Amino acid sequence: MVVSIGKHCYYDFDMAYSSSRLEIQGRGDFDRVVRTKIVPPKRRSGLLHRPRLVDFLHEHLNKKLILISAAPGYGKTSLLVDFLQDTELPACWYALDASDDDPCTFLEHLVASVTEKFPQLNAGALSS
Repeated sequence: MVVSIGKHCYYDFDMAYSSSRLEIQGRGDFDRVVRTKIVPPKRRSGLLHRPRLVDFLHEHLNKKLILISAAPGYGKTSLLVDFLQDTELPACWYALDASDDDPCTFLEHLVASVTEKFPQLNAGALSS
């Protein structure tokens, strides 16, 4: 399966894993995917547990979108890490930053995030 964005960005779902980075291989001129952007951070000891907010997330899983918005330092990432520790649901992680405004970079990391959690999704499985 090939995904195309614009004239110069296309991706054919072949990846090679290394210890700290994922490298996109195949057709296209891609930068490396930063693994720390697609793997959830570890839960820190002493992290404030907010059961009301974690329960809110559990109660609203049937929604199409749950938006968590707050100023820097208010615990958005900590809440999600706490929630992931509290659920059996599979979750893909993608930490966005300014470099992700490029469609190719965004697509590379999005696909890498999904295949990090679901490695069985490869070119063969997607084309069947």
